[in-house]
Amino acid sequence: MMSGFRSFLRLPSCLVGLLFCVGLSLFHAEGSFPQQAYIWQRSWGADVADSLSQSRSRLQELTVLAAELVPDDRSRDIRVALDVELLKQSKLPLRLSVRIQHRPPEDPDWLFSLLHEELPRLWQQAEAQGLQLRGLEIDYDCPTSNLERYAAALRRFRARHSIPLSITTLPTWMSRREAFAALVHLCEDYVLQVHSVERPQGPQQRVAICDPDKAMAWIQQASELRKNFRVALPTYGVRVGFDPEGRLAELLGESGELTRRRGWSYQELRAEPKEMSDLVQRLQAHPPEGFQGLIWFRLPVGEERFNWDLQTWFAVMEGQGLTESWQVELTQHADGLIELQALQTSPLAQPAPRVLRLHWQGASEALAWDGQRQYRCRPEGDQMLLWEWSEQQERPLLPQGTRWTLGWLRFDTLPSQPLTLDQIP
Repeated sequence: MMSGFRSFLRLPSCLVGLLFCVGLSLFHAEGSFPQQAYIWQRSWGADVADSLSQSRSRLQELTVLAAELVPDDRSRDIRVALDVELLKQSKLPLRLSVRIQHRPPEDPDWLFSLLHEELPRLWQQAEAQGLQLRGLEIDYDCPTSNLERYAAALRRFRARHSIPLSITTLPTWMSRREAFAALVHLCEDYVLQVHSVERPQGPQQRVAICDPDKAMAWIQQASELRKNFRVALPTYGVRVGFDPEGRLAELLGESGELTRRRGWSYQELRAEPKEMSDLVQRLQAHPPEGFQGLIWFRLPVGEERFNWDLQTWFAVMEGQGLTESWQVELTQHADGLIELQALQTSPLAQPAPRVLRLHWQGASEALAWDGQRQYRCRPEGDQMLLWEWSEQQERPLLPQGTRWTLGWLRFDTLPSQPLTLDQIP
């Protein structure tokens, strides 16, 4: 589920569950709510440590990918080597997540057997390493028609083990209200994932990684169950590719090469910072019953091509509004070259400008011009030039402080009156 499309004190579990409710209700009394994050790296390095160091004061909890299990081919299981000392140093409450691919073997008891084998082993290993866990989280994209089987496996597991559990859930599961309620009431709490719910059916259809209005409707629906839940919001993006017949044939995240096949079309689907910031504001103003905070998928790490930068994430977590984003200016050089530059000033990452228009008056004539990066330049009348972003590629989200040179031009003689440079939405 958390793959982007698919996907303390040591206390008895009953007291851990009680602390979930008591501790989190204190945040509600103060008019705010907890913010948490997933760390979803398979390998940990200095970039993870740096991101966590900058983020930990803003977070109340971490959920960390510990294993990815492939039920029908256990040789493909992945067990993540966590940086145990880094997690201890963060001093943040911790859960470990187990991702289960939906590739069930023929054994009807496969899910219980998998949980019974893996979760106690993972819990005991964490104890031996000195990690203080709040619980384990199961990340399994169960088909909506099989929720009863999922609940049966959890019920058998809970009868044998006292490990505190959370599960990730999909909004589509709530279409089967009774089965969904029975499932989530088997856990201390659950996570409602409101991102990567829909896939585009063709190159002409645009879907959002997270639709704020749909997300709020699902959150309100979950609140009616009177069961504590957290909401997973996205920070990431993906690129999808469609083959010449218009079929969805490729999905690319942070790994893999950004190649472009002849005859294919591509889209970038991403979490829009402004929309997510607005959603945070709505939840701050009217937190639904049972809502226990946000958990962000996922912690921004290093210079990822589709994920937000840390500054954008921090601004969205606070529900900051969008300020004026791009300042455009002309820079004249000694050799007569004039460059068009743009500076991104908003704390929320923003797309590069779509169109810039330069206008001048007088007898001066532009002798040469061109665009840089993905901008193309063309004349628009006698005394006007347009720099336009190529429609063949998505405009990237650029963090605060980004300065781009978008193009250049030369005149026969510099205009006697000031040049006018503006943006066209």
